Amino acid sequence: MTHKKPRSSKSGLLFLEGSALHALSEEDKCFLKGRMAMQQGIYRGIAMSIAGSDSGGGAGIQADLKTFAALKIFGTTAITAVTVQNSIGVTRIHSVPPEIIRAQILSVGSDLKLDAVKTGMLGNRGAVSAAAAALRELRIE
Repeated sequence: MTHKKPRSSKSGLLFLEGSALHALSEEDKCFLKGRMAMQQGIYRGIAMSIAGSDSGGGAGIQADLKTFAALKIFGTTAITAVTVQNSIGVTRIHSVPPEIIRAQILSVGSDLKLDAVKTGMLGNRGAVSAAAAALRELRIE
C-alpha cells in the first residue's frame, strides 16, 4: 500500500489523496472537514463557548454546540468544568484548573478568528479570571 503525500492549496488547505486520508485520526478528519466547510462558506462565523460540560447533553457546552450548528456557526469550546448530571439533576462538579481554561482559549483563539464568545458556567473566581485574561490577551472584548 502506498501513501500519497498531502499537498497544500494556495488557501492553506491540506489535500489528502488515497490512503493518506485513511491514516488520519477521526479528530484530524473532523478538523479538516471543519476548515474546508469554513472556507467554502458553509458557516456564517466562528464562536467559542466557555462553559461546563453536561454529561446529559441538555445544557452547557453540548447545548451550545447544538445551537451554534443550527445557526450555521462553527463552534469551538473551552471547558471550565465537567459535571455528572442527567435530566434529573447534577450530582457532581469537577472544576478545570484555571491555567487549562486559559490555555484552551488561547490555543483556539490563536488559530481561528473568533467572531463571538459565549460564557456559561464559569464556576469560580479562578475560571472567571482565566477566561477574562485570555480574552484580553486575544484582544476580544
